[in-house]
Amino acid sequence: VESSQPSSCRPNAVLLGWLGMASVVLALISRYAHASPHSGASMSSTMKAREANAPKPWELPFTEPLVIAHRGASTDMPELAPEAYKLAIEQGADSIECDVLLTKDLHGICRHNPELDLSTNVRDMFGDRLTTKIIDGHNITGVFASDLTLAEVKQLRLVQPLPFRDQQYNGKFQVATMEEFLQIALDAPRTVAVHLEVKHPRYHNSLPQVKAAKTSIEKIVLDAMKQRGFTGPINSPQWLQRPSYLLCFDGSWLKKVAKMGSCIPRLLLLKGNINEISPDGRSIPDLMSKPSLDDLAKYVDIIGPGKGLLVRPVAAPNGTAEKARTPVYQSTQLAEMLYSRGFQVHVYTFREEDVYRFPGLSVNQEVDLLYKKLGVEGVISDSIAPLASYLEHQNKHQWNMGLASAPARRPCP
Repeated sequence: VESSQPSSCRPNAVLLGWLGMASVVLALISRYAHASPHSGASMSSTMKAREANAPKPWELPFTEPLVIAHRGASTDMPELAPEAYKLAIEQGADSIECDVLLTKDLHGICRHNPELDLSTNVRDMFGDRLTTKIIDGHNITGVFASDLTLAEVKQLRLVQPLPFRDQQYNGKFQVATMEEFLQIALDAPRTVAVHLEVKHPRYHNSLPQVKAAKTSIEKIVLDAMKQRGFTGPINSPQWLQRPSYLLCFDGSWLKKVAKMGSCIPRLLLLKGNINEISPDGRSIPDLMSKPSLDDLAKYVDIIGPGKGLLVRPVAAPNGTAEKARTPVYQSTQLAEMLYSRGFQVHVYTFREEDVYRFPGLSVNQEVDLLYKKLGVEGVISDSIAPLASYLEHQNKHQWNMGLASAPARRPCP
């Protein structure tokens, strides 16, 4: 989902940033409190209140949160590598996640950034393709996947972009195609879901080669998934055997996919910073307003917020973060508001390194906070083995336990 580069802020700046972000979320929730029956609920009562009152358009047959391998086992290996996906499955992931980009000859590949410089040796191989493009309003310089054919991409080798992670696999793995990613899930010894995030659909659909072929990134992605049996509707026997999700930060793109008749559950990712604007020009307060949520409920099944949007540290009277040995965090009420409208919540991103965690909490404590207290249904994580072990999760979860009792949210062809 979001950038894996750590914040350069000092811990107190991070805390103050969360406090500021959470205050905006709390103000938003207060404004629309009449629309959420849980807006005043404490964290400890959230799940009980949800069970008693919140609508459940659909459910999944599990009692623990989905462990979603963010770009594979990306703590241990270069992100989005085929080997990283296979390792994540071995470590107990329920789902593997791929960020999809298009090549010059319209093949889907698993890469996070449209420019390939940070996570491959592309500058060494194709430095003459260096250019600057405008993507979602930002000037980006690099060597882009959309300027390379698949054959050229396959010449690249992956590197670990974070210097404090294991560098021993640099130069050993190739870029995975979207089809290879899907096949890895199908070849797993148990049922493994796929979370497939489409990156920058507006940019991709504006490419000359896409227009010349009279196609779109949504058609390319949906065709590849359909060919391998990743369809829907949610909780159907076919879906439970080959569960899948479509993710995007662009809500208007998800709406377009819904109009195409796709039954694959759709997940709207929220920017990690409250001040960031989504690709379709909306802020998080705009997206989470009552009119917007009423509209999103027509074509979105799951909301994917950054974990900092869901909880905030309790402030001491002097306005600084509480300096207890184990800091106290409380809900911003965003999760409760989403549950009250029937959305599920898959939260990102759990990482082992100190720079990424809530100050004072371990990854396990973060999971306790967001799952046991708030009841999120999915946790998107770079680190799979310790998380799966902590949840006593490995090889325990079964997708084909039978249909859930609740129907799908909407009719699906």
